[in-house]
Amino acid sequence: APRAACSRPATPPTGTRPVMEDGRSGSNTARQASMMTIDYWKDRHPDWFCGSTKNFYKTYDGWQWILDDALNACEQIINRYPNATFRVVQIKEKFGALTIHFRETGLPPDAAERVRDTMLAARERSFLVCEICGSAARLGVRKSIYSVRCASCADEGWTDIRQK
Repeated sequence: APRAACSRPATPPTGTRPVMEDGRSGSNTARQASMMTIDYWKDRHPDWFCGSTKNFYKTYDGWQWILDDALNACEQIINRYPNATFRVVQIKEKFGALTIHFRETGLPPDAAERVRDTMLAARERSFLVCEICGSAARLGVRKSIYSVRCASCADEGWTDIRQK
């Protein structure tokens, strides 16, 4: 059975989710790609994203597929329990990793654990994927700020933490 949506108006459909080419650090294009993934999920499940979305647009294009896979896996779990609720509270980068904060209620303990494991797996996967372009990457630091970058996307002064 479909769940009731929030009282806020639904965002217009976005159609297909493009893969952006420009993904340099600070690029609006990379942020737009992440917004499109989030907009896709907001259109699909408006009840998952009630309220402000200001905290959802802080990830880059390279992690778009990780976010999409995590939300798809959660959807598969949650749809089995019509009385369950699921809310995405925040999606961001924290200490170099994709971090998805959420709340769920009404799931049996094993299903709730699978949702938590899904989000933790997305976080762990993000440590190996360039947040900008999606290539294989490593955790590094530049000016005390952690990020996951491939050799092509690493800014000048970025250092692989394993080399420290």
